[in-house]
Amino acid sequence: MSDPAKGRRNSHAIAEDLHKVLRAANEQPPYVLVGASMGGPYVMTFTKYYRKEVAGMVLVDASHPEQTARLAQATGEPASDPIPFVFLALAATAWTGLPRLVLPDAEIPELPSQTAKAITAYQPTSLKAAFAEAAVFEESLSEAGTFRTLGNLPLAVLSRGKPWSAFSEAEQTASGLTREQFNRAEAAWASMQAEEASWSSNSTHQVLADSSHVMQLERPDAVIAAIKDIVGKASSADASP
Repeated sequence: MSDPAKGRRNSHAIAEDLHKVLRAANEQPPYVLVGASMGGPYVMTFTKYYRKEVAGMVLVDASHPEQTARLAQATGEPASDPIPFVFLALAATAWTGLPRLVLPDAEIPELPSQTAKAITAYQPTSLKAAFAEAAVFEESLSEAGTFRTLGNLPLAVLSRGKPWSAFSEAEQTASGLTREQFNRAEAAWASMQAEEASWSSNSTHQVLADSSHVMQLERPDAVIAAIKDIVGKASSADASP
């Protein structure tokens, strides 16, 4: 586990940290970057500042710079605070061991049990860092939104397409949305995903009807295939005279 970082944990800082880590690990560019969810804006920001070091990109149901406002408009629900006060209090008292006593175990059906146990074990020590990122969530999206032109960089966009009927009743209830709100939100999300695919003239876009947002868990085969495809395109481009 790394030492705590200083300063604001926005997408620019995270892109800089990634660049330093790759250099420290002696990983030589060019890189194929893969970003799932909020990882999408992070790899876009990395590419903004280190474009010559990026050979290709895979976006896995990635966040969109305008998603907060557009999803709120679609559902008719105001955007919620990314960090409820009670969790901020727990982060501040992590040193006491209190979070370990009161936080629930990680329960994500798609996760292997050992992975869920590891997440639960690290929750108390990871809270502060996670909240530091969440606190500047909109700032990070805004930064990523200043760069949406990848030229002909090989790009693969994978998007969720799991319908309301494929979720259990408990999952539907937990979403906090009605079926109509869900459908409107998913239509807005699909539009934003299509926009992401338009950021490169050399892109593919695949919508997976059997996957929700955690695509890397539900359809890892599709993610792996997309990565291999982009690596192949990047290698072919490098080999071209």
